[in-house]
Amino acid sequence: MLKPLVSKAESSVEEGLKAVHSQGEDLSKLTLRSDRANELVAAASSLGAYADPTGPHRPNSNKAERSILTFSDLLRIHFLQSGFAPCFRPLLAVLVCQLYNLFKVVKRLDTDRIPFKKA
Repeated sequence: MLKPLVSKAESSVEEGLKAVHSQGEDLSKLTLRSDRANELVAAASSLGAYADPTGPHRPNSNKAERSILTFSDLLRIHFLQSGFAPCFRPLLAVLVCQLYNLFKVVKRLDTDRIPFKKA
């Protein structure tokens, strides 16, 4: 799931992680698989979640980077086509996040790469 952040500071990343989960959800059961972004690893650790960064030049790391590039390209395209003034970029970022989350095909896997079963 994507959430636009105000900055890359650890506090902002923490707020973003809390915002994409429900209020009563236990974040200590969260396993975060990402590239080696220090802010993300520190924010996950401070929330009690398990941060599992990938090693450099690994397929999972490349997959995360491709996702970031895809999202950045989508945001750039929507911004250029919208004709909005630059002050509307944060609003458009939220819209692109929502569209990306809505139409992206997501296969939820646990840490052993086994698909979750529907209840």
